[in-house]
Amino acid sequence: MSVLRAYAAFLAGTNRMPWRRFLVFNAAGGILWAALFGTGAYLLGQQISRLSQTAAIVLGILAVIVIVAFFVFLRRNDERLMAEAEAAIPTPV
Repeated sequence: MSVLRAYAAFLAGTNRMPWRRFLVFNAAGGILWAALFGTGAYLLGQQISRLSQTAAIVLGILAVIVIVAFFVFLRRNDERLMAEAEAAIPTPV
């Protein structure tokens, strides 16, 4: 879309559009373009901010669950893991 806005003046001149009419339409188009993109970016930013708060809470809860599950796993498998670690150590000759 930005390419079309760049070629607007060239096309208007090629078609012999009066400069005052081009000025009015080009200014109106620029203002409308900036307003739509600015409003869209603002609204998208608000939605991302709202969703990120919820996502942070969910990810925090998931992190706590994973950490607790990891420690439970370590506690239940401590002896087996120690035996495997001891077996992996090479014995001196």
